Amino acid sequence: KDGCSGLTEALNTIVGLINGIGSFKSLWTAALSLGPGIIKGTMRAKTIVPEASLPGSFVIILPWIYAPLAWALFNVVVQIFGNWALLGAMLSFAFYPLVISLVGMSFFIGSPQRSDEVKDIMRIFKRIEVAAVTSTFALVGLWIYLAHVRLENAKEQHPLLKVSMDFMLHKSRSVTGFLQERIQKFDIIKWVIEHPWLSTQFLVASVEPMLSFLLKFLLTSVMSTDWMLTRVANERHYEYMDSNKKSLPYSMSQEDMEKLCKSRHERLDALAVALGGQVEDAQHAREMRRMRARK
Repeated sequence: KDGCSGLTEALNTIVGLINGIGSFKSLWTAALSLGPGIIKGTMRAKTIVPEASLPGSFVIILPWIYAPLAWALFNVVVQIFGNWALLGAMLSFAFYPLVISLVGMSFFIGSPQRSDEVKDIMRIFKRIEVAAVTSTFALVGLWIYLAHVRLENAKEQHPLLKVSMDFMLHKSRSVTGFLQERIQKFDIIKWVIEHPWLSTQFLVASVEPMLSFLLKFLLTSVMSTDWMLTRVANERHYEYMDSNKKSLPYSMSQEDMEKLCKSRHERLDALAVALGGQVEDAQHAREMRRMRARK
């Protein structure tokens, strides 16, 4: 009975581990592309409407939400391999949005700005992204090299590791020899035509993770840009609520509309004054718009 229960528990653990790895394989690209995609979308929205403050506010706040979540995922990989180069690569990729946020706060990205100012700030953001991605790839390459050197030094002292490494090297050498033979004979195109299924499988397996990440990153950035511009437009609609009744998701009478407009102006003006702002000019501008509308 104890042996069967132990076997059942071991099988459940193995099945759960396999399912977890399968879920991780399908979800890691979405998890990693979500934060950078939204940040890229808000940056694009700020470029389109530099006078709006809402996109810039998201550029500042989103990295502080994304970076800890990304690091929780990357930290698992770092703890498994425990290499300083891999640690540096994961830190570079997970926390570079925080640098963007800090730079954005330094240049007041959350405030209305001129178009030329926003272009200069976006140029700085682009350089930060390029530097972070370049350092990440460089450190990953260094980690691969260090891991190879460490395995070469350790396999002589561990017979089982030596056998495993020799088996994998034999497989890799056979693949390398096959590619060299195709290149020398200059018949790789002919081989691809003769073996379309194998060549397609190899191509998909090679580029599928990167393409999945880029596709989800692109879709997330486009959707976030569209959502951000819609929110900015809606806020502008609400400033002229009398003329944009259709922008509200519900219907109301003219009397209720006037009460809503008055309440909105009073509460937002009170909030602005409470935070150190002035509303006299805004009130005068509203009176002038009403006078022009009546004419």
